[in-house]
Amino acid sequence: MENLFKVQLSGELIAGADLVTATENFAQLFKITPEKATQMLSQFPVTVKNNVDQITAQKFKSAIEKAGFVCELKPVTETN
Repeated sequence: MENLFKVQLSGELIAGADLVTATENFAQLFKITPEKATQMLSQFPVTVKNNVDQITAQKFKSAIEKAGFVCELKPVTETN
């Protein structure tokens, strides 16, 4: 069975990133309005993808970190 992951933001910014720019980048990445991105990012942790394979999870992690947010990959288990 393939290991599955969830892609989660803790709310921390990458060193040197500012919140406004990171939020705008996040909105562009997910093709949502900056207002919707702000709403999503107001409650941490935020799971942006769930039950994805490691390669897909790593692609999301890289893109989110490039946008300016710290991103974590967490294994999906039967209980979460």
